Amino acid sequence: MQIGAGNLAGIIASFLYPVKDGPRYIPGNATHIGALGMSTILTIIMTVYLRRENARRDREYKRPEDYTPEQHEAERTKGDSATFFRFTV
Repeated sequence: MQIGAGNLAGIIASFLYPVKDGPRYIPGNATHIGALGMSTILTIIMTVYLRRENARRDREYKRPEDYTPEQHEAERTKGDSATFFRFTV
C-alpha cells in the first residue's frame, strides 16, 4: 500500500501544481500542509491508542517474557490477539 500511495502521489501532484498557480502554488502547498497536519494528528492518535492497548494487556495478562515457549507456540496463530503480543510504539 505504501508503494501504491507513493506512486499515486506523483499523479495527484500534477493536478495540485498546475503551471497557472506558479510561482507560489498556494493550492498545492495548502493541500500538502493539510495532509501533513492530518497525518500528524492520526499518528498521535494511534500512538496514544497503542500505548493504552499495551497497558491494558499488561494489566490483564502476564508479561510477554513470562510465557513459556509452549505457550508462545500455542498462541502463535492468533497474531495481534495473542495474549503475549505487545505493539511496538
